[in-house]
Amino acid sequence: MPRNAGSKHARADLLPVEYYHVVFTLPAPISAIAYTNKEIIYGLLFDIAAETLRTISADPKHLGARIGTTLVLHTWGSALTHHPHVHGIVPRRRSRARC
Repeated sequence: MPRNAGSKHARADLLPVEYYHVVFTLPAPISAIAYTNKEIIYGLLFDIAAETLRTISADPKHLGARIGTTLVLHTWGSALTHHPHVHGIVPRRRSRARC
């Protein structure tokens, strides 16, 4: 199936906001430790990624707001080697709408 198959339908499900795609990757020496300590290291990777995004987004020089984000863990790279990293989707700016 082509990579963009169904993308027209997927776009209909997206929120009408601009966003950033961010990636947090473990350095190789820590990645080796993660291979045998998955629960601890992957948990720390999520915690650190979330805290970093909250800290930066709260700064008025950047966004000046509390954000929501979606984080997804990938444990293998495209070369099918152990390569733990977290992908995040982060809003680009504050919404003017209030819920």
